[in-house]
Amino acid sequence: MTERPAPQFNPGGFSRATLSYDANHDNFVVHLDGPRPALSHEVADNWLLRVDDRGRVAGIEIHGLRRLLDDKHWRQAFEPALRELAERDTSLREDFHLDESVGQLPLTARLLCYLGGYAVAKYESAEWEDVPLSLRRSSA
Repeated sequence: MTERPAPQFNPGGFSRATLSYDANHDNFVVHLDGPRPALSHEVADNWLLRVDDRGRVAGIEIHGLRRLLDDKHWRQAFEPALRELAERDTSLREDFHLDESVGQLPLTARLLCYLGGYAVAKYESAEWEDVPLSLRRSSA
């Protein structure tokens, strides 16, 4: 198993979010506190977690967002943010790019916290898949 540092994600620790969506390729990209160099780690099918050289979550990429939203649970999680973005004349029918403070997009920021936590959990569970059961410590 190759050792990777656990990513640091503080849901209240980012003040800006840069959201980009490419409608033609159905790719959704999020940068937390602006774009910066980071490594991408695939954490789930078509999900990338971007981690900078200090181990902090720098962003998330979701390829195939419209397909993801076909699932009613994901649609429900995204719905408040999609409504908030629609108030800014932004939708998944066309490309968009927003760079906003989290205070300007409170529902979208809440969604980003959820997505970040989900991606980090997937990242960490992938690490455990490489560890033999005999070496895992019991949490009990």
